[in-house]
Amino acid sequence: MPSDVELDQVEAVRDFKQQMRDRALYGEFSSPSELSHLVWQAIEKDLGSFSQTAPGSTSSAQGVRFVPQLRRTTEASFDSKGKPRTKTRHWIEVLNDSDLDALGVRLSTVGDTGGDHLLLPDGSRTIHARQHLDIPVARSFGPTGEWQLRIEWMENGEQRTKDFSVA
Repeated sequence: MPSDVELDQVEAVRDFKQQMRDRALYGEFSSPSELSHLVWQAIEKDLGSFSQTAPGSTSSAQGVRFVPQLRRTTEASFDSKGKPRTKTRHWIEVLNDSDLDALGVRLSTVGDTGGDHLLLPDGSRTIHARQHLDIPVARSFGPTGEWQLRIEWMENGEQRTKDFSVA
């Protein structure tokens, strides 16, 4: 800190940050893309907490709920000659937005992916409650569209399948 800093102002800022932490309104990030990711993550979490039932209904939505979302980060850097360059990474985040573990999860695509490739994991896996699996995307230079992602899993001893559009 500079030598002319007012300590009471520093203490006031620290108190304010603590108040925001206590109210769950405080976070730190290192880049605009990280902030964007954190904001979307918070929005999706809040949306997932809303009831999926009709007004007046006594039953709640049960079972595994997947939320696949296309994600992207862009990193800026400089090459050896000082020229700026950017590198963009794309992936699909498959969130298990439920209180149940999804067992034996298998992922596949349905139809044409437009030249882009999802680097799908081999075999089956478990996606635990409130956890996610990231699927890298190898982008092409052609037009991109949306993917039809098929997710298969076991739930309560039964095989389940659902297709999702991810754009």
